[in-house]
Amino acid sequence: MIVLDTNVVSEVMQGPASSPALAWVIAQATGDLAITAITVMEVSDGIARMPAGRRRDHVAAQWDLLEGQWLGTFLPLGMHDARIAGALSAKRRSIGRPIAMADACIAGICLAHDATLATRNTRDFEGVGLALVDPWAS
Repeated sequence: MIVLDTNVVSEVMQGPASSPALAWVIAQATGDLAITAITVMEVSDGIARMPAGRRRDHVAAQWDLLEGQWLGTFLPLGMHDARIAGALSAKRRSIGRPIAMADACIAGICLAHDATLATRNTRDFEGVGLALVDPWAS
């Protein structure tokens, strides 16, 4: 399973048709792709903060389409995932490389489900034992 980080989902919704990340997502088997509750929250927040208008309406419509496609591969933040996220957050902080809470939660979900994370921000997730792929570099 490949979990799409928020930056990948955002690129799919708003990026240019020539985006290497969009081409990479299209090349994947739909059943292999998933999104997390954290991405749902981040995308919903981003749309809600956009000024009213055509661009916001377009992005919201794109989100509705994508959300419907991934309904069967939605990964919530469960108890086990949250414990993993907390442990890796503490570990990263102790070595002087803190990780954002949203990123820790996404990593915890991926680790709990033995999933690869597709993200442009691979450095944010280095050293946590997570398989990573950068769709912009693939």
